[in-house]
Amino acid sequence: MNTFALVIQREKVKKGNRTSVQWREEIQVDGQRCGQNYCLDYYELVRSLSADGDYFIFTCGCGEAGCAGISEGIRIRYAAGVVEWHVVEPAPEQRFRFAEQQYAQAIHAGLSAATKALPSKGTFPLGYTFFSRTQFKQCVETAQIACERIEFAGAFGRD
Repeated sequence: MNTFALVIQREKVKKGNRTSVQWREEIQVDGQRCGQNYCLDYYELVRSLSADGDYFIFTCGCGEAGCAGISEGIRIRYAAGVVEWHVVEPAPEQRFRFAEQQYAQAIHAGLSAATKALPSKGTFPLGYTFFSRTQFKQCVETAQIACERIEFAGAFGRD
């Protein structure tokens, strides 16, 4: 079984005499970055918590996956408490298996941790889009609901 992590951190970057703030955003599988050099689509990532499907989680900075050369979404399937990822693009083709509860909790934890670093006003760039604090919190709440649904289902023996 693989381990999923979502890392979203604000980092200070110093260039010469100037310091700026950038976001470090990455999906890690077994501690290794997955989909390097692509933006993340947080809406697609959170949607992937709800059902089988093809999700364009990795995308271009403009929001159009095709612009980044990605024509196939990550094929996600749920079976017996396991989330299976089949990544065709970006290359190389890979397959991962995550415990459903660990997957949902990791997405929720990554989004929740990022919320603490958000500016209190205005919008901020994450992934390919700009979020307001309220919009981002809606992603966090949706992930929390998915975690609760999975935990509830597990308590009653449904895989």
